[in-house]
Amino acid sequence: QEQLEEINQLMKDTRQLPEEVIAGLKVRPKTANPMDVLQGAIAALADHEPYIVSGDRDEVYEASVRLISRTAQVVAAWHRIRKGQEPLPANVETSHAAAFLEALWGTKPTEYEERMMDMLLVLHAEHQLNASTFAAREVASTRAHLYASVSAGVGALSGPLHGGANAKVMDMLLGIGSVENVEGWIKERVEGGQRIMGLGHAVYKTEDPRAQVLR
Repeated sequence: QEQLEEINQLMKDTRQLPEEVIAGLKVRPKTANPMDVLQGAIAALADHEPYIVSGDRDEVYEASVRLISRTAQVVAAWHRIRKGQEPLPANVETSHAAAFLEALWGTKPTEYEERMMDMLLVLHAEHQLNASTFAAREVASTRAHLYASVSAGVGALSGPLHGGANAKVMDMLLGIGSVENVEGWIKERVEGGQRIMGLGHAVYKTEDPRAQVLR
């Protein structure tokens, strides 16, 4: 509990984005790929990291927590900027999940929405050694700094055979349009021998274990 309270407080203390990073987001084309924007923003955040070249374990830990906290705010800020809205200052009094959703929506999430977001983040963190994690570890093995390593991981995550598949799911859901269209849409895809994007991997012989939790 003491460790949990410590990390929560550190995330609150380091959540605000530097003004220069927000200014950099505002000059990106609104049509830019969000993953490209995120990768660039993480690299830009390195300019504002006091422990960027530190080899001290505690300092690198603090830098890591700061990056986690600010990455969520980058995503929320870019979502608003590309919609022509002004990014919101981070709420430094609430949880990581709630602060992200509030910065994204402009309204405070319900307890259920906050819990759902927190659970989604845990499920992704528990996904272990996927392609983007491997890419980040490989770059880190050269003694490149934390932000360079995570930026490389985001680059790997953007690919359509990794995190980019999530974007295909969103395209699919928008294409289906409504619940009553699901059955016909799926049937047409199956009969046409086309892919149906979703949570999981072709190599799995059983259901993705995260799916049960999400349901």
